[in-house]
Amino acid sequence: MSPYNNILGNKAVQTALVGAVGVACWFGGVQYEKSKHLNVSRPVASAIPVAKPATSVVQTSQTPSVSESRLEAVGRRTSEIMKFGFPSLSNIRSFDDFVLSYDNRNRVANWVFEHLTEENLKVANNVDRAKCDFTVDKSIHPFFRVCFQGD
Repeated sequence: MSPYNNILGNKAVQTALVGAVGVACWFGGVQYEKSKHLNVSRPVASAIPVAKPATSVVQTSQTPSVSESRLEAVGRRTSEIMKFGFPSLSNIRSFDDFVLSYDNRNRVANWVFEHLTEENLKVANNVDRAKCDFTVDKSIHPFFRVCFQGD
């Protein structure tokens, strides 16, 4: 029996030999790919996007005018409603009676908070929702705005 049969017959030596051949083939493939792409000229300048100045999203005629006293009242009411903190800080909108986080992608509210008191929950029999005028919030860009069927 030849001495090479004993050496190559060992499983550990065979596994190491197969692993070494695999690693050598991998390195050879990497070097081949590097040398293949070495002389290729790429148009780098055309692949980089050029920055363009942004145009104003909200026009001045669309922004609602708000008095300073109303802003103070909203600020006080917001701190009263959100005294325990905000769940998230994305797209927060504060109104007189509630605070909401608006999801522009789905055009829905992420969350809405309202501070309920006994005074707010008193039943008023003379209130008729049919006489209420529901309008679209003009301070939201038209692309993200949800419009009613009649709008």
